[in-house]
Amino acid sequence: MAEFTRGWARREFIIGALACSACGPQADGAGGKIVAGLSVPLKEASTLPIGTAITAADLADAQLVRLIKENFSQLTPASEMKMGVVINDQGKLNFGAAERLASFASDNDMRLHGHTLVWYRVEPSFFLGLADDPKKFRAEYLRYIDKFLRRFKGRVSGWDVVNEPISADGTGLRDSVWSRTLGKERYIALAFKQAAASDPNAVAFINEYGLEARPAKRLAYMRLIERLLKKDVPIGGVGTQTHISVDLPERAVADTLRDLASFGLPVHVSELDITLGRGAAATAGKLKLQARRARQVVEAYMQLPSKQRYAITLWGVRDRDSWLRMPPYDPDSDRPLAFDDKGQPKPMLSALAAALKGAS
Repeated sequence: MAEFTRGWARREFIIGALACSACGPQADGAGGKIVAGLSVPLKEASTLPIGTAITAADLADAQLVRLIKENFSQLTPASEMKMGVVINDQGKLNFGAAERLASFASDNDMRLHGHTLVWYRVEPSFFLGLADDPKKFRAEYLRYIDKFLRRFKGRVSGWDVVNEPISADGTGLRDSVWSRTLGKERYIALAFKQAAASDPNAVAFINEYGLEARPAKRLAYMRLIERLLKKDVPIGGVGTQTHISVDLPERAVADTLRDLASFGLPVHVSELDITLGRGAAATAGKLKLQARRARQVVEAYMQLPSKQRYAITLWGVRDRDSWLRMPPYDPDSDRPLAFDDKGQPKPMLSALAAALKGAS
């Protein structure tokens, strides 16, 4: 809490600036070149963990497994640690799929990042059935978190304890069975306190999206974190998913990372991808701009103090594996990741590797 107190004045300034900011383009003060054709494996180019997200089913894809082993040093289960997969209608827990990915990570000397314990979009029927009994609901909520963390204690480096608590427009907190039954902020505080008790060595993250393009949402996120920290809620890290677009204003990522780092906590770029835009053709110019944005993410992240650099995680490996290629998004044309549909490196990969290598 000492670091939080020392940084208070700076965060007050940031929040004041955010409250009256606009989201218009800003001048880019960064130079740098994209090194065409550079294909250094990402994990060899970097001194910090470089992660990706996959499902257990992906382990059957030999090409994908090879790309993961060659390029990444951290693994996030994309779905296997979410409530909808783990808990059944009777409240029984099944960790089989999560264990498969945990074993893969361990066998390949990869750090494992847990995702995610509590998410507004996943409301299992077991918990919905308890909503009329808040006391029992609370007990089962804490039991679930405790059992999960103790199961993977010593194997998971960090957890997305609460995912996406802020409304899409940044006007307030999400409505969910968790907030309605336990309280709008109380469910968050309870989750972090239980996580700290069950696995105090894992970094407990709060995680959110849309912070780069929506200053109002970033402001709401930071105000929430401040309120919780002032109440001694043991948030251990701040995640920004960083699902961004090639058309994002030049300074948006750097401004976001600077603001989030003001808490003095580890920061995780937790779900990086860079969309070309719905229906946009993958022209050479678009791919070059995508690579430029990727370089800017790395360069901005490496400006953070070393103790605050938890990891950069890409949300997938090949373009065809991306959630942005699934309905209702763009199943035909988007190219948001570092490898193309055939598993070949793109300019985005070259830019990431060059920026990481230069920073290292």
